[in-house]
Amino acid sequence: MDAKKFNQTLDEIRNGNISILAEIYNAYYNFMFNTAIAIVNNSIDADDVVSNFLKYLLEKIQAIGYIEHPKAWIATSIRNDAVRSAKQAANTLYLSENAEDPLVHPSKFDLVILLNDSLKLLTDTEQEIFDMHYLIGLKYREISKELNRPVGTIKRDVHKIKNKLKHLKKEL
Repeated sequence: MDAKKFNQTLDEIRNGNISILAEIYNAYYNFMFNTAIAIVNNSIDADDVVSNFLKYLLEKIQAIGYIEHPKAWIATSIRNDAVRSAKQAANTLYLSENAEDPLVHPSKFDLVILLNDSLKLLTDTEQEIFDMHYLIGLKYREISKELNRPVGTIKRDVHKIKNKLKHLKKEL
């Protein structure tokens, strides 16, 4: 779904046609689920993250403006909610009967939280490029086309992002 169709769908939802939300769900479900599961590492929580995003979309529909890059916007929203979900899970961490086999490994949540906090070092554009390149897996040329910016500029921005986040290498 391109940006124009995505925003038309949002307009229809704003005008009371809530059933058209199914178009966004159908177009982006696999993408949203895969983005969430990469962070929460469990299908039940990933489905919850997707549901929470759709609920958020309905609740805030009147305040949401034109979305120029729907996939990047969705990825950022899903990432933020998945991190919140991971933080909640970390607070209610428990072990299975076999103490050597934790159901949730706390170090994974620490890394996710560290990454999310580190992303605050990036500008909005850099966060968008980060999400498109590292979360969605888009190539430089695809990001260039999506953001209508030269490929060289995207490469430069990815290099700047790597420099800003180089402290994370120590944690991995």
